[in-house]
Amino acid sequence: MLIAAVSEESEVRKIQFTGRSTYILSLPKRWMHEMHLKPGVPVTLVRESNNTLSIAPNDLTITGSNREVTALMLQDESGSSLKRKVVSMYLSGYNMINLRSNTGRINPSQRAAVREVVRMNLVGTEIIADASDLITIQILISIPELSVNTAVRRMFLISTAMHSDAIASLGEHNHELARTIIKSDDEVDRFGLYILRNLVIATQNERIVQEIGLRNRSDCLSYRVAVRSIERVADHAAGIADKSLKITARVPKELFQKIDKMSKLSITLLTDAVEAERLLFSR
Repeated sequence: MLIAAVSEESEVRKIQFTGRSTYILSLPKRWMHEMHLKPGVPVTLVRESNNTLSIAPNDLTITGSNREVTALMLQDESGSSLKRKVVSMYLSGYNMINLRSNTGRINPSQRAAVREVVRMNLVGTEIIADASDLITIQILISIPELSVNTAVRRMFLISTAMHSDAIASLGEHNHELARTIIKSDDEVDRFGLYILRNLVIATQNERIVQEIGLRNRSDCLSYRVAVRSIERVADHAAGIADKSLKITARVPKELFQKIDKMSKLSITLLTDAVEAERLLFSR
């Protein structure tokens, strides 16, 4: 029975007792109609981290897989601007991204930019429609398939490998290895964007928090900081590799030994930090 209205989207209802051990609570009629629910239809009750209960129909997609957005591409819009636009919509949690030309035709450089950002920067995305005036990008990977913890772990392994290889390329004067390291930076960025996307979705829906492997919303901030820090490790490794390509002579042995010692110490500290975070969030 409704006893008070807190707001348009919030109501206070009495808990009733029936039989010998059953507590019942009536559901709002308006919500039942909006969700197309009828008596006898099962729903799921979820206890949140703050001890509140969430009620959702069993067939409700909680990952927002039907979220769709359409953006216009200007005739003179540059490839870099278009890439930033796609990435921003990806990070916002949309699962279907439509890019429509305002002139009726997408020019080749814009089409190439979209294909490049999908291939190199966005995990689990595919171009499912590619017409003369419209490009549609769909995010195919679902949240349970790749948890935040798993993605962070992969970022960490790639970044530390990049750093070790960068130091090796510097000491060995190995240009081929240095070029490989620079290319690996894109892989770290892909995982970073994927994690940030999931963290954004989790802040909008607390039920997603456990889906991505976290305990509560406050963990999102810790993971955001961790992701940025790991990305910086990869960026610095790519920077070292880039500098080693420009060095024309080998680094003196005594100097390289000092650099190598600092490198190993840095990797040890980073490994300890990541391991400590893993143990903290696994409790």
